[in-house]
Amino acid sequence: MTDMKEPASASLPTRFGNFQMRVWPAEKGSEPVALLTPELDPAKPVLVRIHSECLTGDGFGSLRCDCCDQKEEALRQISASGNGVFIYLRQEGRGMGLFDKIRSYKLQEEGIDTHQANILLGHEPDSREYSVAKEILTQLGIRDIRLLTNNPSKVSEVSGFGFNVERAPIVIPPNEHNERYLQIKQEKFKHAFGEQQHYFYYGISYSDPATPIDGILSFVRSARLHPLAKIHIGLYVDHAVLSDPERTAAIRAAFDKIGAEKHALAVPHYNVVDPEHAQADIQAIKELFPAVTCIQLNDDSEQYLQNLNKAGELFPTLIAPLSDGTSDRLDNPEFRSLILERNAFILLDSSKGTGTAESAESLHEKISRCLDQGLNNIGLAGGFQAGALGSYVAARNYYKIDFSIDAESRLQTGGVLDPDKAIAYLSELMHE
Repeated sequence: MTDMKEPASASLPTRFGNFQMRVWPAEKGSEPVALLTPELDPAKPVLVRIHSECLTGDGFGSLRCDCCDQKEEALRQISASGNGVFIYLRQEGRGMGLFDKIRSYKLQEEGIDTHQANILLGHEPDSREYSVAKEILTQLGIRDIRLLTNNPSKVSEVSGFGFNVERAPIVIPPNEHNERYLQIKQEKFKHAFGEQQHYFYYGISYSDPATPIDGILSFVRSARLHPLAKIHIGLYVDHAVLSDPERTAAIRAAFDKIGAEKHALAVPHYNVVDPEHAQADIQAIKELFPAVTCIQLNDDSEQYLQNLNKAGELFPTLIAPLSDGTSDRLDNPEFRSLILERNAFILLDSSKGTGTAESAESLHEKISRCLDQGLNNIGLAGGFQAGALGSYVAARNYYKIDFSIDAESRLQTGGVLDPDKAIAYLSELMHE
């Protein structure tokens, strides 16, 4: 890109409607394009499609992907809206170019999925980026966007530029040639087909309900949060805590305070100390804290699956921690089925509250193992705090997935949650 200030502009009548076409100067063959509805009003929400070039689909009508159908459906909807922009970025093959895209096709013909093929060719699973789209949208004066996409990562990046983004799904029925391709989009890139929204969370864990959290909640109340993110604030409970009316009353008061905030979610972190009491304790959590909708089950017992299933019957959302010692659960079809049925989060947590950071390489290996099993609701834990988010950010940028994150001991001072450290951690997550 050499000059974003002076695009070439002309009217473009198409079979989808009339547009104004703008093209910005760049290296020949890589010029970015925008098609605008004739009466664009940036003061109102604008329907936007950010579409990456696909010669095989857009140009030749390939049935191996859904790109051509998405392009045409987006142009129809944008034209019908009367207030929209179609941005065409020259990022062939998820950013790796046409040559390697066709090499990837060949690997796919040999049984390797598109995610794995891109990696085998020396690329990231998806190396696209949208800074040029940011410049175009900014130049047009647009702030509020209805983004036509099934890709939560695209929502994240565009929202991170400072735009107010609402996702608008663009669903294309599969055909016999692209069914597996669309399945991999869903499983390994976490694409959401339809109205369902997959949220992710920024987590804070602590143990003493008397800890003052008003400052944290005030920050959450005023912060500009990612449209698909929630703030999880977790309190640890076990059988002894649940048997103590005074302590459960204090936890209930903390949970009520957290639950009053639109973007915050109170999450009991239940530690199974005595498996004999686990199922009754899980039932008690539901009865004692009826407004709670998510539970984290810290359980290494042989009854783990039964306990997880019990929790799934009572709570809409589950968090299932996995450490090095329990990673073999990924090989258990019953566990995988339960995680998928409940749309549960897997929390990769070998730290277990010690604040021990895990290397990027180790996280990479564990994330890939989860994705290979079709499990993409993934949280990362271990040693995170403001100024120490590198492995989390690297994983998110590489996989193009909004991973959840949980922090505990590094947010403490003297063994107690430090609100200032927690706010600094949340602030960096929201602005990095």
